[in-house]
Amino acid sequence: MTKPRNSTIGRTILGLYLILIGGLLFSSNLGLEIPHGIWSYWPFLLIAGGGAKLAFGGDRDSWSEGFWLMLSGVYCWISVWNLWGLTWGTAWPIFVVAGGLSMVLDNWLGGGSGWRRQKSDAGRKGEDHVA
Repeated sequence: MTKPRNSTIGRTILGLYLILIGGLLFSSNLGLEIPHGIWSYWPFLLIAGGGAKLAFGGDRDSWSEGFWLMLSGVYCWISVWNLWGLTWGTAWPIFVVAGGLSMVLDNWLGGGSGWRRQKSDAGRKGEDHVA
C-alpha cells in the first residue's frame, strides 16, 4: 500500500525543519557564531509546520496534529518574546483553553466517538454482523 502524497509532503517538511534546527545547533556547538536574534524566531518553524500539516494533511488526524503543533509554536512564540508579559511559566494556560476548544470543535464538527463509529460502520457496509 502506498502512502498518500500529503503524508509524504508533511514528513518532508518536518525533515527539513529538523535538518535546519540540527544544523544550527551543531554549528553552534562547533563554535560558529550565530546571531542571537535568530534563536528568537524558532517558534515560527513550529507554527509553519502546523500550518503545513493543516493545509496538506487531508484527514481529521492531520488537522488535530497541525492544530497542536501550531498551538505549541504560538505558546513558544509568546514565551520567547514575552508578549503581554507572559513567560514560560505563565503562558501554559493556553494549552488548557486549547484542549477545551479542541474537544468542543471535535464534537461540534461531528467528531468524537460518533464520527469514528460512523467511519468504521461505513467500511462495513454490506457485511453481516451482529450488533
